[in-house]
Amino acid sequence: CALRWQQAYNAGYAPFVVLESTHEKALDFIELSALIEKSHNNYST
Repeated sequence: CALRWQQAYNAGYAPFVVLESTHEKALDFIELSALIEKSHNNYST
C-alpha cells in the first residue's frame, strides 16, 4: 500500500492521508515530509 501511494505521489496523484491513522512503518517507504504535505489536516506551515 505504501509503495503504491509513493508511486501516486511521484506522479502527482497521491490521495490525502490521515497522519494519526498512518502506521509508522509507512516511513520505511515514504518521507515524512511527503505525508505531511498530503495530510488531510495539512500540518505544513
